[in-house]
Amino acid sequence: MAPERRVALLLFLHSWPFSAGVAGSSNFLIIHLKVTTTGPNITHMSSAVYYPCRPFTIGSGIMVQAGYGRDGVTNIIEALGVVKTYRAGEIEVHALQGIDLSIGRGQMVAVMGPSGSGKTTLLNTFSGIDDVTSGKVVIEGASVHEMSDRERTRFRAGSMGFVFQAYNLLPVLTGAENVELPLLLAGHGQAKARTRAMEVLEMVELADQANKRPAEMSGGQQQRVTIARALVNDPAIVWA
Repeated sequence: MAPERRVALLLFLHSWPFSAGVAGSSNFLIIHLKVTTTGPNITHMSSAVYYPCRPFTIGSGIMVQAGYGRDGVTNIIEALGVVKTYRAGEIEVHALQGIDLSIGRGQMVAVMGPSGSGKTTLLNTFSGIDDVTSGKVVIEGASVHEMSDRERTRFRAGSMGFVFQAYNLLPVLTGAENVELPLLLAGHGQAKARTRAMEVLEMVELADQANKRPAEMSGGQQQRVTIARALVNDPAIVWA
């Protein structure tokens, strides 16, 4: 029997929407990105504050080192000294500064911080959408930034799911067609892709919306279609 594949969920948030009861899970980690400014060009720098949730108290402010594969949980993401610097003329933006982080299988992680603190940069660099300036990101044992662009794209398609804030559904496709699209692009047959798409639409209680286009759905329904699309390829990691 194949080993159970527990999904790691990473949430990128401007503010904290969860109750203390949800956050009290021993499988939950909060990463809070702060912003500081230095120099005449207003250089933004991010630093991470980690809150392990065993137990968790909102506003505790306890700073600890992240990166634990406790209780026998193996790490699915390992980041070592990740730095990302953007340059525009004389201005340098240090979006990420030496991030060291380990995330275990089945762990749910919330990345919090105000606009400009580096949340999107962290998502893009960790998932391989964007390159790092220096450092290393290892996902399921594979060094993401040592891959070619083609290899990275294929790796994301097979191992990751994305829930976009703006949905990013194709307006000319139905709900089922939007959900099955990642499988078709990965080379799965039409029949298999449609069967799997209907399974995950049923999971999010939207099987009755399968033949509707996004414009015919409510915002909440569109978001659930986006969630179904993120889960259709049985990903190891969901970025939301």
